[in-house]
Order: sequence, then structure tokens, then C-alpha cells
Amino acid sequence: MTGLVGCNDDGSCGGSVQAACGEMNGCPTTWAAAHDIAAWGLTETTCGNQTDQIQLSTCPNVLVARRKSVDTGYVYYFHPASGELYRIDYWVAVEKTGPQCVVGDGPAPECDDPDTVYPCGYSPR
Repeated sequence: MTGLVGCNDDGSCGGSVQAACGEMNGCPTTWAAAHDIAAWGLTETTCGNQTDQIQLSTCPNVLVARRKSVDTGYVYYFHPASGELYRIDYWVAVEKTGPQCVVGDGPAPECDDPDTVYPCGYSPR
């Protein structure tokens, strides 16, 4: 995975979620699409790679998809009513201060779903 489109070297961000998704290899713009591995740019073969994990969590106030790699990751926030993507956070594991870039508007509430879904079948449990 590479840095999020719209993120500048100084950590400032710009652009829209749609523009960022348009430049990424695998960026579902709806919650329904997030359940399809093809929307993430994966196949049945590449989906089994445990260094590229996808987690889908459903909470009353937000729907959250997390895509984690060895040292980077993305958190995608979807509206619970419409299922539309409204925010993407990009982070690097070596930076312990939270997301290095945020594209889009809206809150980033915590979502601790005990029934998290792993579309690629990998689960850390």
C-alpha cells in the first residue's frame, strides 16, 4: 500500500474521498462494496496474504473498514444509514501519534464490534 492521495509530506491533507479512491488500487466507496474482495483490488489468491488484512466492523453510529499491511494502514468510515464512504484515515505504524492523513469530512468514532468480519478469512483471534 502507498500513501493516501491528497496527503502532503507535512501531514496536511486535501482533496475529496472520491478523488483519493479514484487513485487507489482498491477503495470501496460503499459499505456493500466493502464486503467484496474485488472492491479492495484483491483476488482469491491475493486475499489470503496475511500481510494485507481487511476487517469490517458494524457499530450503531458508524461502519468501519480497516485495511492493515505490515507497516501502514487505512481506516474507512461509512455512514450507517446510507452506507456511503465519508472519510479515510491513513497511518504508518512507526508513527504512534494517530493518523498521518485524513481525507474527507466527518467524525471518526470508535467502533469495537465483537462480530468483526474478515472478508479474506484471516482472523487474528
